[in-house]
Amino acid sequence: MTAAALANRRFIEGERGNRAAALAANARLDRLTARWNTDLAGGKWRHMMAQEPADAQWRSFRLSPWRMPAYAPAPEPAAPLVEIEAERFDARRDTDAGAWEAVAGLGTGGEGGMAMIPATSGQPIAPERIAADAPRLDYRFRLAQRGAFVLQVQLLPTHAGGGGMRLAVAVDDGPLRLVELAEHDGDTAWTHGVLDNARTVSVALGDLRGGAHALRVYGLDRGVVIDRLGIEGAGIDQANITNGAAGTAQSGR
Repeated sequence: MTAAALANRRFIEGERGNRAAALAANARLDRLTARWNTDLAGGKWRHMMAQEPADAQWRSFRLSPWRMPAYAPAPEPAAPLVEIEAERFDARRDTDAGAWEAVAGLGTGGEGGMAMIPATSGQPIAPERIAADAPRLDYRFRLAQRGAFVLQVQLLPTHAGGGGMRLAVAVDDGPLRLVELAEHDGDTAWTHGVLDNARTVSVALGDLRGGAHALRVYGLDRGVVIDRLGIEGAGIDQANITNGAAGTAQSGR
């Protein structure tokens, strides 16, 4: 189902001329196919998830490799975007206020998501106590050069607190930045979010120096589920992301 959704998304976004979204969906489909063909059960299911049939099979149904439509407008080149699966954190801190927990099978990537637990509402964390008291996830990354960067946070469309979904982020020991996504049942954004099983919100990370950094994600509302994170800006690439694996990173209070 996930592969079919990604194949449809790349086609639809390509027809709309949304080059960045189409290519991102295609890249995720490539990664998902590779996972089924090589990683899962040591390659046991190789070719079960082929994006197109092998040369000697099903010739009458054979698909041509997908390409961006030639008539699609050519927008300004997008800044490089590196996606990080939320469950591949490098460190985790649980607190008395709650915890982040990996939940397999949630999200659009097939691997899972990170959920704030317990899911029921609790006492809100005072703004001045977020850095000390909020449960936290850390993701390490390295920048090749100084520049302005933007964080894309993809959430599942849950009714986290009844009024919105909030978390806070910081780079290293820098200032906290609130990430907030309002919930409005029935409006266009919410409807599309439910259909896509994803809501995305952006927050500027400001001007960052080149070198090693840690992105820190603080949980504020119970029931929030992070599917993936994206860091956008010149000077970053996939080789500069050093992710831990869910369940292997150290956690502590």
